[in-house]
Amino acid sequence: MKKMLSALVVVVLMMTMLASVANAASMPFSSQTIKCVKNAEVGVNQYTTTETKQAKETRLYVRHYLYGDFGGVYTNHFQAANQHRNATTRYGGDWMAPDTANYVRSNSITLGKTWYAYARGNTDYGLATIVITGYSDQQA
Repeated sequence: MKKMLSALVVVVLMMTMLASVANAASMPFSSQTIKCVKNAEVGVNQYTTTETKQAKETRLYVRHYLYGDFGGVYTNHFQAANQHRNATTRYGGDWMAPDTANYVRSNSITLGKTWYAYARGNTDYGLATIVITGYSDQQA
């Protein structure tokens, strides 16, 4: 009985920690189909937010995962923009491997604005589109 209760307490504590990590600044994207075409980055965050960047100027944290079996780990290109969709001006640009935590870096990513992730798939592997999930966090 004590072991079961201890296990339950551990599970509750882990869930609490995970909930605190997924704070309001974390903006998800799930099952987003993105094209593998040069200069075709699209906004991937699902929701708009009114929260502005308050910490860690010059970078936007991004973590993403690939859906499906693509026979390898392909890097994908991410940029930042301060518009939720259809941004004509995007900043930075970094190739990121799936299942890794990375930053889009640019001196143009400033405090006091809301920043969103933009992405496109890698054009080197003959794929037309890929499906990603993940999140960006402007405070991390």
